Formats: sequence, structure tokens, C-alpha cells
Amino acid sequence: MNCPYCKSTITWVVSTWDFRGRIRRTRRCRICGRRFSTLESMTRNQLRPGRPVRRRPKISH
Repeated sequence: MNCPYCKSTITWVVSTWDFRGRIRRTRRCRICGRRFSTLESMTRNQLRPGRPVRRRPKISH
């Protein structure tokens, strides 16, 4: 995440909460120290199913 003030990529999340079905985060820049908020949401492309997990059959002795 880039800081909108100094364009630094070194930021950290201060707080996170749900906001109308989306994720709202307050972040702080490590370079200039200013705080800014982001509003994140998922798109349909990010909800692709993963590959099925292969399980080994149980071996009985």
C-alpha cells in the first residue's frame, strides 16, 4: 500500500473493521508518520475455488 502523502510503500495497519460488507483499515506511514484510511472489497475474480486437496488413503495393518 502506498502512502498518499509521501508515496512510500512502508506502511502498517493500525486498525481494521467491517464497513458495510467491506474492510476498512486505518494505516500509518513509517516514513512521514501520517495516517490514512483504505476501503477494501473483494471482486469476483478473487473468489476462485482452489485445487482439491489430495488425501492419501488410510493404510490398515
